[in-house]
Parts: sequence; C-alpha cells; structure tokens
Amino acid sequence: MKVEIIQCLKVELSKSTTRLRPTILQAIINLYESGKVEFTARVVTEECLKVKSFPRDSRLPAICAGMRKAIKCGGRVIDEDRDFMEFTIRFDS
Repeated sequence: MKVEIIQCLKVELSKSTTRLRPTILQAIINLYESGKVEFTARVVTEECLKVKSFPRDSRLPAICAGMRKAIKCGGRVIDEDRDFMEFTIRFDS
C-alpha cells in the first residue's frame, strides 16, 4: 500500500499548477517515505524548508491546500485547527 500512496502523491506532484504546491507535496512524500504517517502543517512547513527555499510567513492556507491534495492518495484529515497550524493528516498504514 505504501508504494501506491507514494505513486499517487507523485502523480499529484506532477499535476501541480501552483507555485508552492510542488514543494508541499514533495515534503509530504519525504515525510511519508521516512516512515511518518501523521503530520501537522507545522511539520510539513519545516520539511518544505528542507526541500527548497520556502516563504514561511502567511503560507498556511497554501500548506493546508497542498495537504488536502494528499487526501486523494489515502490520507485523511484528523484535525483542522488552522489558527495554530494544527491542521493534521494521517495515512493509515
């Protein structure tokens, strides 16, 4: 199942049309490949900074939108407290 999720995320990455979404999806792929199955917008933001120079301030809506794309690949939203970057998705393993 892990391979299918990664392939699906890579397809979503290839279809990305916004400026930030490719970095966000790559961060999600990196986190998932490293064994993490649950992560918050804060964790994804930190990973984005490792992937590429990423404008950190006021990008929470973009991060949440990118994370929502992962739902198509088997992720699910488990917390939506966006005010405190606690938007959280989880992949069932």
